[in-house]
Amino acid sequence: MEGLERTRRPPVPRAGQARRPQPQVDASVAALEPSLLTTDRVIALQRQYGNQFVLGLLHPPVTSLQRDTGSALDKSSTAAERKELKVLRDSVASLSADELKEAFKGKDKVAVPADDVRFGAEIDAKLHQGLQNVAGNIFSEKGFTFDTVTNLPLDLTPFGGANGVYRFSLILRKTAPKRRLIIEQVSSKPPAQLSKQDLEAERKRFQKFDFRLGTDFEGEEAQKLLYTALARVPDSVLAHVRGLTFSRHLQDAGEKGEPGHYDPNTHTIQLFGGALTKLGNSADAGGADWFTFVVTHEIGHATDFESFTDTRRKRDELAQRLKDAQLEARRADPNAGIGKDADAAQKAKDDKVKQLQTELNAAQAAFDTAVQGLDLAKGGARSQSQAFKDAEGKPLTSYGATANVENFAEDFALFVLDPELLKSLRPQAHAYFSKNFK
Repeated sequence: MEGLERTRRPPVPRAGQARRPQPQVDASVAALEPSLLTTDRVIALQRQYGNQFVLGLLHPPVTSLQRDTGSALDKSSTAAERKELKVLRDSVASLSADELKEAFKGKDKVAVPADDVRFGAEIDAKLHQGLQNVAGNIFSEKGFTFDTVTNLPLDLTPFGGANGVYRFSLILRKTAPKRRLIIEQVSSKPPAQLSKQDLEAERKRFQKFDFRLGTDFEGEEAQKLLYTALARVPDSVLAHVRGLTFSRHLQDAGEKGEPGHYDPNTHTIQLFGGALTKLGNSADAGGADWFTFVVTHEIGHATDFESFTDTRRKRDELAQRLKDAQLEARRADPNAGIGKDADAAQKAKDDKVKQLQTELNAAQAAFDTAVQGLDLAKGGARSQSQAFKDAEGKPLTSYGATANVENFAEDFALFVLDPELLKSLRPQAHAYFSKNFK
């Protein structure tokens, strides 16, 4: 503010000299938002409490803990406000190079739907207006709107910034300022590129988990696309879904209009053309593309059905082993001879059949238990568990609000791709996934 200058620290009184009494500051005054301080208000507070007090309001001290940890989103919003936020996983079109250039070098300012704009400390002031213009450009009733968070991979090197990922959060508040826009840089690296993937290394990792390539994944480019997505998923998570098959289909969407589908009966993830849609935004700080989010979401469904899949797979494996043993028991061995040796050999075969039958009966019972009371249309054992229902909170995305099973997969995808954001927005859901997917 004009007319406000830093003053020297007042001299320390000599021994025996009385200190100048400091005026008592009302709590409501001490908690004033910097954005609410008009020039007249600053002058009045300066006269009443002094320069140092007013400077403290305008530039509140930041502790070392706050500098080292905690995002601008966490610092500029309450936990209650963040629990209302939804993550935009799609719906934002890409900005062209010309549109981005206009946002940062154009003379016209784009109006932003906010009374107050906060920036992360990592963003240089020279980028502030350009990023506000970007926020104004992407704001829409069907996309980036109130109480939403989204990430944009932006190359701002031509304007003195970083080629990384920038997060935009627009919050409706109960107290003034009612509409707050928070802009922060969450990554200084561009999203992973297909050309940078080591195909052989990723193929070995793929085989490590007994994954299989189904239809339309024969080409190298298609495989790179899948491997790039799987590179974002930790080994500890993939270990829960061993034996997955990945298939692609020419049609744009599945039966319910979805870009991907997990079939627990075949342990297969089907990916449709809609998964390849190019979007301007991303759900996570790493700037993952839409295909990566879809793959991770479907892996979430697979982990949801893990108990069902494991018991079914064990039952099916035992059924095949029993079938092979029965065939072997009926096969005549011309080299077995006759007498006690032949009888002992046949008895061993028959005993193996009986043992496998007993194991298969137990496996079938375990599978029946896993299925009991489980509505496959509503999700697997995890999404239907009371533990998850107690932890999930409000749906994380608009798609997650369509069904509990979808909210599980959406939460899971963000836990994998951007755990810190999930922890900020849905701390209980983050704790649930941390416990179950260490």
